[in-house]
Parts: sequence; C-alpha cells; structure tokens
Amino acid sequence: VELQGRREAVVRRARIIAAHAELQERELMKLASWSTALERVLRERGLSGPDAKLLAEVSVAVFRVAYRRWLEEGPERELVATIHETFAELSGFFGHTLPGPRNLLTAGAAGAAARRSDR
Repeated sequence: VELQGRREAVVRRARIIAAHAELQERELMKLASWSTALERVLRERGLSGPDAKLLAEVSVAVFRVAYRRWLEEGPERELVATIHETFAELSGFFGHTLPGPRNLLTAGAAGAAARRSDR
C-alpha cells in the first residue's frame, strides 16, 4: 500500500482532518464513494445486489478501523498487516472466515450462493 511509505504525511493529514468538521465530512463522503465503487465491482463479479452492498460497506468499515489503528500504533506497524488482522478479528465475532482484502474481489456468485444456502 502506497500509504506505508508516506506514513508521516498521512499522520499529519489525519490530524488536520480530525481538527476540522468540514474535512471530516469530506472524508466520510470519500469513503462512501469507495463503498459505492467496491459494490459495483462486486456486482460485476457476480455477487447479488444485497450481498455486494453488505460486503462493500463492511469492507470500508474494516479499512477505517484498520487505518486508525495503523495511525495510532506507530511506524513499525504495516498497514496491510493491520487490515488483514482487522478482517480476522471481525471474522472471529462470527465464527468463520470472511473473504478479507486479498480475496474480496474474487468473492463471486458461487461464494454468495453457498453463504445463502447456509442461512
């Protein structure tokens, strides 16, 4: 992830955003657009509308939590590892493995159908 090498600048940016409500609002709008884009890609890859929406929203939420942890925990932390750990932590709440960032875009219709049949 390109952010890893620019951590100092990213930390400064996060502090500026945290200090200004209008920048926080802009950041939330940007994350909403990421979710919309991810949902579109997931639909193109075969997930149903509701499944794509849910997975996109959850994935962006996981990224937000992991990003904050990465900023707070110091420069020795790797963002990608933090994202993977956060997905794993979320999976633990449900007792099974979630797709995770690496497999997210390959979670196609077959996986969604299998999840629906488990319900």
